[in-house]
Amino acid sequence: MNKLTTFLIDEQQAHRKGGLYHKTQVQLAYNSNRIEGSKLTEEQTRYIFETRTIGFKDQEAVPVDDIIETTNLFVAFDYLLGKGFIHVHHIVPIHTIGKGYKVDPSTDLVPVCPNCHAMLHRGMNGDARSIDELKQLINSASK
Repeated sequence: MNKLTTFLIDEQQAHRKGGLYHKTQVQLAYNSNRIEGSKLTEEQTRYIFETRTIGFKDQEAVPVDDIIETTNLFVAFDYLLGKGFIHVHHIVPIHTIGKGYKVDPSTDLVPVCPNCHAMLHRGMNGDARSIDELKQLINSASK
């Protein structure tokens, strides 16, 4: 098991709010749902992850399918994490890092699904996309 997977599992088991595991769960579910046309906001997705409830005060009703899909994505991420199917994307490309560089999993690595990892490495002109560029691409495709 690689360092990032171990780090994520430790955060999962500790129920650490705001850590890399927490942020990855929310972002993966939110962005995947946006592609599918979900009406859930990022804040609503975070709320569902943290509380496993849907008590959105003073907000427009959310389709049940969006909520079910969101909770299914949380379970899917945990499954992939446990089976070792999560890819690790280096924010700074490996070929640009010197031998003495010490990788910090919480700031230098991003857990992504295999599809997103492929998309990150297939940017314009052969350069890798940034995470933000991929998010913009996903958001523009879902409109």
